[in-house]
Amino acid sequence: MAGGDISFRVDDAQLAEIQAIFADAPKEIPKVLYRAINRASRKIQSLVAKTASKLLGIKQKIIRKRIWYRKATRRRLYATVRGGVVGFLMADFDPRQVAKGVQIKLRKRQLVAGAFVARMPKGHVGVYRRKPSARPRPPKGHALPIKEQRTPSVTQAVMEVAALPSIVREGQEVLSKRVVAEAQRILERRAAKAAAAGDE
Repeated sequence: MAGGDISFRVDDAQLAEIQAIFADAPKEIPKVLYRAINRASRKIQSLVAKTASKLLGIKQKIIRKRIWYRKATRRRLYATVRGGVVGFLMADFDPRQVAKGVQIKLRKRQLVAGAFVARMPKGHVGVYRRKPSARPRPPKGHALPIKEQRTPSVTQAVMEVAALPSIVREGQEVLSKRVVAEAQRILERRAAKAAAAGDE
């Protein structure tokens, strides 16, 4: 689901537990929740990139360019993992010029008919196609404009990976553990402050 997103938030049961624990300090509740949610979302980013890399045969550093998350805040107690709608540059997928176009390697070698590999004046190497034009053909010696080619289908595949039940389940498990850890950390800090105040 290109351009789609997956949101993570604390479930109702665990939220009720945190509310009970911090009944005497309700201002601490959002802090526990948004910190835990953000840590879990970063883990999901990593899991999606790792899984997609294996399934698609694409380097993780390339996939990470198309996955990001919107952090949770005190006012918005959920985070969103999102995949971009713009595809990857075909030049990132081992392009090879052949007679009929350019072959790139995704799950397997695929032909991009009519494409060509070219180096631009500033040094960038890309996979291009000439833009069709409704105007009369340009004068001799003037080429049609060109457009660098991308692979939107790969972006969609990345988001399909993000929606896998195993990925979502692991994300929720990480979130649950992080909520406990963040709550414990705040409780310990409050206890330490109380003990220090008692010693004065």
